[in-house]
Amino acid sequence: MEPSQADHLPTLRPLGLAEQYSTARSHLGIYINVCVTATYSNRHGKDLPDALFNSISAVIAKHPILSAVPVDTTTAPRFISLPRADLSKVVTFIEKPGYTPGATSDPTLDKLVESQHNLPFKQDNSLVTFWRITVLRNPNDSSWFSLCLCFHHSLLDTQSAVIIHQDLEYALAAHDNGTSADIVEGSLKTLLPPLESMVDLPISPDFVHAQQGLGEPPQNWWSGKPQTLPVQTRFTSIWIPSASFTSLRQRCKEQGVTLTATLMSLIASAFFQVLPLEYTIIQGDCAVSLRRFLPDYIDQRSAGCYVGSLSEVYSRESQSIWENAKRTKKIIDETLQLRGADMPVGYLKHVPDISGWLLSKMGKRRWAAWELSNVGGFDDAPGLKIEDRQIQSVMFSQSASACSGAVKVSVASGRDGRLGLGLTWQEEIVGDDMVKELMQSLVDLIREITS
Repeated sequence: MEPSQADHLPTLRPLGLAEQYSTARSHLGIYINVCVTATYSNRHGKDLPDALFNSISAVIAKHPILSAVPVDTTTAPRFISLPRADLSKVVTFIEKPGYTPGATSDPTLDKLVESQHNLPFKQDNSLVTFWRITVLRNPNDSSWFSLCLCFHHSLLDTQSAVIIHQDLEYALAAHDNGTSADIVEGSLKTLLPPLESMVDLPISPDFVHAQQGLGEPPQNWWSGKPQTLPVQTRFTSIWIPSASFTSLRQRCKEQGVTLTATLMSLIASAFFQVLPLEYTIIQGDCAVSLRRFLPDYIDQRSAGCYVGSLSEVYSRESQSIWENAKRTKKIIDETLQLRGADMPVGYLKHVPDISGWLLSKMGKRRWAAWELSNVGGFDDAPGLKIEDRQIQSVMFSQSASACSGAVKVSVASGRDGRLGLGLTWQEEIVGDDMVKELMQSLVDLIREITS
């Protein structure tokens, strides 16, 4: 949105540093968006559009961040408030005759999600929300639909997007088949403060020194081709069947490790199986939810962006999946004990020019081979009756980034018991064939440790 238009709309509050970072990334085309896609049972038949519009209106009223648009200016980065939303521009219906969601892979859904990740939210003076919904359905089978919620990362983290899906499911269950309106009013609720004003993110001098002195990794350290623009995202997904996922969780429990720690270890092993032998070291980044550290006065079902990250290094010489998983769990536990200290998100206070800092990375080699984000399972919204459950499968994904892990592995599970793995990578930075081999290797390793 151009500043001239933004000047006529009310300011909600200044952007926090993490929000400025997300806005700068998207403005520069470095990182575009995030998607959480869920398959719903359809109890409204041909009245689904009306039911959805009414339900989305209720969700907008509940979450003020959905009426916020980030304005990226050097003088006053801020959220402005959209007075209303035109749902006919926010929601798109796509019909695919003969389409049925796949059990282990879904090329139709992959194509849709990939297209969403290559469609940025632009500040183009159009008064459009910085989130959108795409509904995929089969005109010959009205019993279900898939709903892709795509959003700008300054608005929401993935857990917040899951909450949006939960609240939408609740609203759909309560819908009474009344008429709907395309134009809906924005939320009147007060926008929550930014992450930095709610969670202390202290940075030690040693961490600052390490970040400022960060050069490029050694030659035996694989991280894809150097960081560059433009970004064209590629996406593929795989579903781990319910029985295999149940076995995987049981094995994690037996070994005293978390699913996230095990997935980090499995991904490292999968990489070493497909990389040339000259690469002996790789780094994996892992998203960490900071929601648990929000003050008590913040509702845990509030929508916003409350996420940090950690990094772990893996060696080809150490190929024990469970030993690596235990080591990774220890790192995650130690990171959580620091309650947000010494994280990259906290380092942003030492970056005077975020856009310049991001652009200075171009042409240099990155450190991380991958980034794992695990949003976990899908719970009910408070008050939802079991018989009103509609969401079955959940797939989480995010656009590739010119400045972080070469492959992004996004993980979620739905009520159907399957584990969804969404992999994204930047075209020409990582080869399509390599990602295909990586995914197959990961699936084989899961099968190996659960059989």
